[in-house]
Amino acid sequence: MKYIYVLLTVIFLCSCKENKTSIPQPEKPTDTSVAAVAEERPEIDIVDAVISQLSLNTDKSVYEYNIKEQSPLNADETLVILAEIEGENAKYDDMAFTSHIIIANTTTKTVLNYFTQTSSGNGWVSDAIMLTNISINTEPYTLNATDTAFGLTISHRSGSQPNPYNEKHLSLYTKKDSTLQKILDYYPIYERGGEVNVNACFAEYITMDKQLMVSDDKTNGFNDIIVKQTNSKTTYQEDENGDCNPIEELISVEDYYLKYDGELYTETYQKATTIENDSINFQMKIRDLEFKNLPLKEATNFDSFIDPDDYKRVDAKTFKIDQIYPDYTEGDYGHNAIAAHRLNISETFYTLLITVKKGDSEMETLLINYRLDGSLIDYKVVSYDEIAEGWSRRVSRISKHTITTNYITWFDDKEIQQIEYTINNNGKIIEEHSEYLHKTIPNYHVINSVLEHFDIKWIQLKTNLITSKTLAESPEETVIVLPRVTDEEEGYLQLKVDIVVADNDSENNNRKYIKSKEPMALTSDAVQLRQLKIGDTTYAISEDSKAYGIKAQYSTSSQIVVYENETLSLFVRDNETLKTILNQYDVKLYTGEWVNECTGETISEKKTLQLSNQKTKGFFDISVKNEMTTTQSSFKNENTTNSDCDMQESEVYKYSTLKFENENYIEYKDADSTAFGVNYFRFQPQKIIQPNIPNFHVDNSYQLGASKIVTGHYKPVDGQIVAPDTESDWGDRLLVIDANNEIIFKSVGVGDAYGFEPHFYKNNTNDKTIIICQLSFEYPFGGEAFLFDNGTTRYMGTLNIEGYDIEQSGEKYLTEIVKINERDTIIAFTFKADSLVLNPGGKDQIIIKNDNVKYVYKASKLSLERN
Repeated sequence: MKYIYVLLTVIFLCSCKENKTSIPQPEKPTDTSVAAVAEERPEIDIVDAVISQLSLNTDKSVYEYNIKEQSPLNADETLVILAEIEGENAKYDDMAFTSHIIIANTTTKTVLNYFTQTSSGNGWVSDAIMLTNISINTEPYTLNATDTAFGLTISHRSGSQPNPYNEKHLSLYTKKDSTLQKILDYYPIYERGGEVNVNACFAEYITMDKQLMVSDDKTNGFNDIIVKQTNSKTTYQEDENGDCNPIEELISVEDYYLKYDGELYTETYQKATTIENDSINFQMKIRDLEFKNLPLKEATNFDSFIDPDDYKRVDAKTFKIDQIYPDYTEGDYGHNAIAAHRLNISETFYTLLITVKKGDSEMETLLINYRLDGSLIDYKVVSYDEIAEGWSRRVSRISKHTITTNYITWFDDKEIQQIEYTINNNGKIIEEHSEYLHKTIPNYHVINSVLEHFDIKWIQLKTNLITSKTLAESPEETVIVLPRVTDEEEGYLQLKVDIVVADNDSENNNRKYIKSKEPMALTSDAVQLRQLKIGDTTYAISEDSKAYGIKAQYSTSSQIVVYENETLSLFVRDNETLKTILNQYDVKLYTGEWVNECTGETISEKKTLQLSNQKTKGFFDISVKNEMTTTQSSFKNENTTNSDCDMQESEVYKYSTLKFENENYIEYKDADSTAFGVNYFRFQPQKIIQPNIPNFHVDNSYQLGASKIVTGHYKPVDGQIVAPDTESDWGDRLLVIDANNEIIFKSVGVGDAYGFEPHFYKNNTNDKTIIICQLSFEYPFGGEAFLFDNGTTRYMGTLNIEGYDIEQSGEKYLTEIVKINERDTIIAFTFKADSLVLNPGGKDQIIIKNDNVKYVYKASKLSLERN
């Protein structure tokens, strides 16, 4: 039981403003200096750019709030909000902030408009009432045909539990030349306060909430703003089950106008409306209703009303049912509201579930949102049943912010249309997505038979995560993953995932089903569950047992703090069920943090699992090879972001073994970890003006140390090959030219290729550079590799390989997927692709799986190695 005690407290809400003196605005930098900054430092973060242009404090630690969002006024502009701490010895509970409000061009990062104000004028103070948030309103305010304004909401709250208090103030700004004009100054739009005793179920809060709407009427050239202020009281009361529930009561509604006086919007009182009798009746009726817990599966039907006591009389007029049904008439053949419950979805509106019986054969339940005065906001039918034909149903899954509704019909087959709705903060219900599950879900009929067999409803499932697969090794069965929703909030999802193996017998009555004994418990929150996958093959964990692999893939949405994860779970048949023998084992992990597009650090782990010939408790051990790669990158010149990006990469292999003990695979980590040499990374040397080489057409030219690297071909004469080309040595080639413009290396010509572009790779341990010239016609067909070391160039050989890319998008070109590693003078070329093409474009071309395929350069010889 929860206990909350609140003493009745009358809170007088008032708005007091100090006289504010205008703050002199710093001059905007000249266009020339701004443009120069933008041109010289195009990659700089926009916050850094505006700080530099406005000569603000470059120490970002002085900015308690640092906000940048697309401007509500212009999609090509960014709004930057900086709250600069005033004073050198500010304390957490006693801080004041100077506001810097900037609009900048998103592309050039040029400051367009700037406004600043100290805490004596802006209200940005944090003391006993703490400043907790500064937010940009996403919707602009239309002032007239040419002018618009944006809003900043400043939130404060107290730290007291016995006397909680929070408030919000709104300020509006509009563009004026190169500055901004504040036209609404720190206007109170929300206040809530009361007293709480945590030892008993008594409570009271008083709330003032203002909603603003732009009018068509004008004063001094700007539209008036209509303000509707709602004053309400919330108390807590214990019900018969011992639960402590909130009870809202509307006190009054007040109307105001904000009118522009030429400098600021000022408030004009219009009228106060006390609660009418019907609203009082609504309040009295609603407080008697029981709450239903969320998330809720709503499937009310005729079977829900068996006994006469199941039917309740619901006041249709008070709850506006007669407004929803224009032909509403009560009686045996009319509409009768027979059940009502409350849902705790919002503190700013009420939500009811009301069941209406329509005649003798139809019944439906509506989710209805009401304003605090009892007037209708919006509604949706969330369940429906009929017993005349018995061919249609409607059921829903309801959470605090979403409704998922399944429209089910039975014709020749069971068909389901699923619609997802969002419940907005204003109570409006908006359709977001619709699909026909019987058309979009692969293996729908097999899955439907599984659900019917195990009495699982489609509405219980997170359908976008359902997956199924018929394995090539077992064409007689289908593996199915069924994610059941157990809890659901905005940005949060809790699942219990069932694994089912169903045989593919076409006769439903003969089908056999095996389901996991215990479901997987998965959670999706800030780290979002993106996908569930079934392995392409099973794991032969013994001579007569195979395990099914299920992978869960997670990631965050942040591009600054990156996190990706993939887990593997294994299930094995155990009599008539599937037993978990490996639970959510990490097989991939990628984490990182980026300061900008170059500076950052990432750590990745990729585990390869292979069955051993050793056994523990009857099951083969599983050998695990963990490839751990750490990458650090930064600009070579730390004082500018206009320099080359320098990257260092280190790679370590760690080994472990999974052994079957205590009914699960347990990991035993090996003591030794093998450092795997040094890694090469791709870089771009400086491009130079094409050197003048007699009778040679230059395609590409770069400066590499004291040498020039050139690719191209000798020009034929009258279409004929001439010296130095020969019949066996002509076409595109690589040249190395020394500081004296002498050719010191010339590769063998590769014929008339469309592309022979050099790509450069180096490491941070020695002076070696590897050059791979990508060969291509309409398609890529490998590359020529060269080793450049202290001015000496050697031909390594041909990498006669490409990544398999059926769409030929360019993402799988050799130079895009190659990884180069050197250890003990041995250089290995491996490839980041699941499938590879050997001898690409040749008559012996074959596509192979990348099972540790690599080229190895050893003792001046390049050779292909395959497991």
